Amino acid sequence: MNKVTVFRNIIVLFNSYGISLFGNRKRLDFCDQLRMDKIFVYGLIFELECLLRIRLEEDWESFQTPETLINCFMDKFEK
Repeated sequence: MNKVTVFRNIIVLFNSYGISLFGNRKRLDFCDQLRMDKIFVYGLIFELECLLRIRLEEDWESFQTPETLINCFMDKFEK
């Protein structure tokens, strides 16, 4: 997969969870501002791992915003 395809797949997956990645919404906190339960955040991370075939070694608690999560996946994808 190339980088554009990866971004497109990420956007589609986030949209399926009701999260828009455009504007400042990508910087909102999952639990406090987007009002997502942790189980849904963990489900989102799991689906991203399966979709991109990338395993994250980081603690899932450390991902507070969509932007930090996407940046972590893109860093792993580029390696």
